[in-house]
Amino acid sequence: MPRPRRCRIICQRPEPFCFSSSGKAGFPIALLLEEYEALRLIDYLKATHQAASEQMGISRTTMTEIYERARFKVSRALVEQRPLVLEEGPGIRLCQEDPGCPCKTYERCALGAKGDGTMKIAVTYEDGKVFGHFGHTKAFKVYEVASGKISSTSMLESGDTGHSALADLLAKEKVDSLICGGLGMGAKTALEQLGITVYPGVEGDADEAAKALLEGRLSYDPGASCHHHDQEHSCSHHCHD
Repeated sequence: MPRPRRCRIICQRPEPFCFSSSGKAGFPIALLLEEYEALRLIDYLKATHQAASEQMGISRTTMTEIYERARFKVSRALVEQRPLVLEEGPGIRLCQEDPGCPCKTYERCALGAKGDGTMKIAVTYEDGKVFGHFGHTKAFKVYEVASGKISSTSMLESGDTGHSALADLLAKEKVDSLICGGLGMGAKTALEQLGITVYPGVEGDADEAAKALLEGRLSYDPGASCHHHDQEHSCSHHCHD
């Protein structure tokens, strides 16, 4: 069953930077502080994934996901010759800068509503079903969860907005997880940078999907994606180039 997002324990905050492999200007790729810390621990200090996860206060599975996302962003910045910038991201707490890090006393974690034992699940929604394409959804059904059970639901109209605006809309609503059909890599990256866990490739009844996620039995496809080609668009849970 999904739980509220844990704080990521960071040993110390590095100085802000903007790195470019070519000196060219371009839309930057944001490396979150948790991703930087994963690279520092595993690639620079040669820690195991287990040791790194214990130091950051997260599960080994989450540690691996963060690490792989960080390496992809760095390789993308190099291959596409785009600037790489450091951003803090949500849910960070700093270890008191002690040589014996990790120490036992940490700064208070400022997670707002996400740290109070509740969570929110959003589902792309149409006629009671999971809508097939994140970017074209007209509404989200939002499920508020308390103590592992759905306590209330509401509808969130998306309006005529683009992928990044939809990600911002969900972040402002303090959504923790998104269930959807297909979505593009850009949308997935934007959502993950805002701390929203994405479960793509889902079909069928929206209420059942939210319930299945809570019970740990949701069937989803991490590789589900959509691709746009000029003015034409086709979308499925397995639409590949």
